[in-house]
Amino acid sequence: MRTGFRLILLVLASVICVNKSIAQNKNASIILGGAATQIHGDGIAGYNKFGLEFGVSVQSPITEKIIFQPELLYFQKGSRSRADSPYLIKFKLNYLELPMLLGYEINENIQLQGGPSFGYFLNGSVYSGGLSSSVTGKINKVDLSFMLGGSYRFLANTSIKVRYSISVLPIGKTGNLVNDTASFLLIFHI
Repeated sequence: MRTGFRLILLVLASVICVNKSIAQNKNASIILGGAATQIHGDGIAGYNKFGLEFGVSVQSPITEKIIFQPELLYFQKGSRSRADSPYLIKFKLNYLELPMLLGYEINENIQLQGGPSFGYFLNGSVYSGGLSSSVTGKINKVDLSFMLGGSYRFLANTSIKVRYSISVLPIGKTGNLVNDTASFLLIFHI
């Protein structure tokens, strides 16, 4: 309960910072895209589950080349058996994510980014054998991940971003399961 309350306070503080940054710097962005996801340790191999990813971000310059970029995202993670598998198994995990990224501008169009991401587990389910059941009590409420990626601005107000993230701590209350995602995003600069 305490962890959830702390994460809610962190999200609210981030929203306030994003709002102030938008008002001051006008460096806000809308993020839309998806991710190929898997869960290490669930016995299902491959990035076979597609998940939506959308939210907002703000870029605040620290130096001429270094940028601080907090984001607030809705992120669908999970895993899915391969299409040629005799049994369909699908894990759906929904998170509210708060990445705190540092970016390095190689030039005005290319940026490398990395940093921690704090996820709050909203809900989830597993589908197996024609039945669906909740996994909400079996997944930790907080997911700490590390993200690494890059973006390319191909239009004045639009970029593409590719990034990889992996959980640093297990996501399940038992076992050693970790989220593993490869994201492909469109960024619309406001």
